[in-house]
Amino acid sequence: SLISALLSRLRGRGTTVGVIAVDPSSRRSGGALLGDRTRIETDPDDTGVFVRSMAARGRLGGLADLTFPASVLMRACFDWVIVETVGVGQSEMEITDCADLVVFCAQPGSGDALQFMKAGVMEIPDVVLVTKGDTGVPARRAAADVKGALSLAAEDRPAVAVAIVSALTGAGLDDALTI
Repeated sequence: SLISALLSRLRGRGTTVGVIAVDPSSRRSGGALLGDRTRIETDPDDTGVFVRSMAARGRLGGLADLTFPASVLMRACFDWVIVETVGVGQSEMEITDCADLVVFCAQPGSGDALQFMKAGVMEIPDVVLVTKGDTGVPARRAAADVKGALSLAAEDRPAVAVAIVSALTGAGLDDALTI
């Protein structure tokens, strides 16, 4: 997972990190499915990192009811706070009210070129990271598609950085942390 790779890099620099992973909810129990959290590797004895899963509980917007207050609390305790949303689309954009920097992660080969052209999702990121950079051509194609979609955005909008990263090989991660 990209967050796991970034977390490792940040901890290697000596910075503390809090992570809130907002997951889809179980229809039966209402709890988080914990899929994102299980992919994040941490040392249980490392007090400089804290990962908290949160169930969206059917709430629209990409965040849970307690995501914003939890992120404020974590910001008081950690150098970095990463909030992973359930996902974004046309209306799941509450992350813009919660975060100082919004990073949109695009996965190559998922057929999202048309999705990138939808106004909503391209209006919110400050940075776009194309994941799975180790796939080569598909990652470069996805980056080109994203750049094309961003060129359709309003002219008064600041430029959005687009970078290709790989959690598998670590390529691009250090540069992504300086964007």
